[in-house]
Amino acid sequence: MKSHTQRMTLHGKLSAAGAAAAMAINAQVPGQCQHWQLMSTGTNSWVHALAVHEGVLIAGGIFFIDAGGQSFAGVVRWDGSSWQPLGDGFDGIVHALTIYDGDLIAGGDFTTADGQAVSKIARWDGTTWQPLGSGLDNGKVSALTVYNGELIAGGDFVFAGDEIVQMIARWDGSSWHALGTGLDYNWTDEHGVWAMTVYEGDLIIGGQFDAAGGQFIENDIARWNGSAWQAMGNIGFTRVQALAVHNQDLIAGAEGGTGGTMQPKRWTGQAWESVGGGVNGIVEAMIVHDGDLIAAGAFSEAGEQAVNDIARWDGSNWQAVGNGIGLAYAPEALAIHNGELIVGGAFTPDMVQIEGLVARWTEGIAVPWGTPVITQSPVDQIVAVGDAVMFSVVASGSAPPTYQWRKSGVALSDGGTISGSTTTTLTISTTAAADFGAYDVIVVSNCLSATSAPAALAVTSSCPTDVAPPTGDGLVNLSDLLAVISAWGSCP
Repeated sequence: MKSHTQRMTLHGKLSAAGAAAAMAINAQVPGQCQHWQLMSTGTNSWVHALAVHEGVLIAGGIFFIDAGGQSFAGVVRWDGSSWQPLGDGFDGIVHALTIYDGDLIAGGDFTTADGQAVSKIARWDGTTWQPLGSGLDNGKVSALTVYNGELIAGGDFVFAGDEIVQMIARWDGSSWHALGTGLDYNWTDEHGVWAMTVYEGDLIIGGQFDAAGGQFIENDIARWNGSAWQAMGNIGFTRVQALAVHNQDLIAGAEGGTGGTMQPKRWTGQAWESVGGGVNGIVEAMIVHDGDLIAAGAFSEAGEQAVNDIARWDGSNWQAVGNGIGLAYAPEALAIHNGELIVGGAFTPDMVQIEGLVARWTEGIAVPWGTPVITQSPVDQIVAVGDAVMFSVVASGSAPPTYQWRKSGVALSDGGTISGSTTTTLTISTTAAADFGAYDVIVVSNCLSATSAPAALAVTSSCPTDVAPPTGDGLVNLSDLLAVISAWGSCP
């Protein structure tokens, strides 16, 4: 009598568990990384100004942040994970920031910084805050820029030292001077310079004022060509609060409109026209990011697109920026830092109630502390045809991780025998020979990903190879035929 052992067919080749295929870590996943992210929850009052100085993000406003038991105010810097003081603080609000001659300049409504008298404006020398001459008085500084190599300060102040400057002044590196005869206004109204930019070689100012250099100004926007003030036509709205240059166009946004006027508007050289239908509310700040114009304020639509207080104009259409920033008060400041769009104000990113007042729009940008950690990769398995199999992963991240299971590098989706393709556990309810292969999972947290080591799935079957004799009784008979019929269609 001959003995016979049924042949076991193995579909796939096993690799040792946790073998040479190491985890791929820190691969960016841009398509999954477009979202608003809070930059700490340390501040408890709104941000009025943002700037980048020597690669460091700076925020200005009025803050009370606990830093090792101390509170500080005025200006803070981002160290990559939290906000830190810049000096010993201010005795009032910082409304504007800029960079001049390599120094960080802060303007606002304060009289001292680091215990020194600074009168509404100060410069950071790398160690402490210093005055700029005798400063500015009888008001506050609301806007700062650099024009023709000089620092320009705008606001509602009247004096620079003993000189009357009327809401705008220039610092030549050693002293303050007026720009012409300055600006005029109706004392009964709120007034001041709130926005400035440089366009076609001229200084452009926006705010609320009635005249510049004795010339009547309609709708609160004017230009200074280095020697004289000029009007810029009827823009159709009042209280200009934001200015930017996009695709060689001057763009203006405001707090108030007349007759349903939509803003922002662009200057054609002769007149003002709407930018893509505009927005349905207030524009507080604008900046150019990745070639697009970013507008932020208090509005819910831009060009008839639903947005949430922030939108981007690509030159043809308005688009939402994620879920927006969730209005508590209109955002007041925008900046670009490390390629990311930064927004400051008093808001709730992605509609989640928070106390922090600075957020960033991450668009495929890696956040170092967001790298997920895989503590347990899936393991190799051998199952029989028709059995169920499960692969699991254990991972953590600074934000709740997301998961994507793959087979041989191809993303899986739920359906048929597969479930859990975007969870911690992948299940194949009924295995077939075609399921053999290498399975891994990509774990994403804060725009960074880690890929697990692959796990091999081998699928086995017990199939008759011949009829001489598959039943092991030494005879070719009916039992052999029944064995073949039984396996028909189920064995390769």
